[in-house]
Amino acid sequence: VDWIALLMTVWAAGALLMLTRLGVGLWRMTRAVRRARPVLAPYWEAMLADARARVGCRRRVRLLASAEVDIPATVGFIRPTIVLPLHADAWVWDRRKAVLLHEIVHITRLDWPARVVARVARAVYWFNPLIWWAVRRLDPPAGTRPWLMVSRSGIGPVQGDLEALGVEGLLDKIEGPVAHRVHRHVHRPVPVITTTL
Repeated sequence: VDWIALLMTVWAAGALLMLTRLGVGLWRMTRAVRRARPVLAPYWEAMLADARARVGCRRRVRLLASAEVDIPATVGFIRPTIVLPLHADAWVWDRRKAVLLHEIVHITRLDWPARVVARVARAVYWFNPLIWWAVRRLDPPAGTRPWLMVSRSGIGPVQGDLEALGVEGLLDKIEGPVAHRVHRHVHRPVPVITTTL
């Protein structure tokens, strides 16, 4: 038995499987962004501008709404984009501001491209447990760090505090295990105030 050839075959099969999963996730994310509609309401644009100013983000950020996402998501590197669920208009004002601040922090820290690179590395070195540990460090509860920055920005506690564990991006929502933790925290019953402006 040619053990080297066998090991190479096993490695290649594992890497191909994981790269395929990542590719499908990126394709679904791209499709969701392409189908999303721009959020043009003046109050959303004002809150986005305020969030960028608070965090010191100089990059242009697109704000979209999509029926294909249930939680806020930040995607993209060249054109960073925040994708909101359609029901975001029913959130209370403090929750809207806090979520935008949280997502802007992810953009300034380049979290999304870092996570994509980390997942490519995990696909190549899938046999190494250290790479799995390193990638998990980029997932919740690591996502609570941007939430601490939100708290220091002047916005007080809101009902969406636990949402910090979930607004981590479409890749996690697509890939599986983290999605269950996301929904457990984000979909807690919260009082909703509908605003019309």
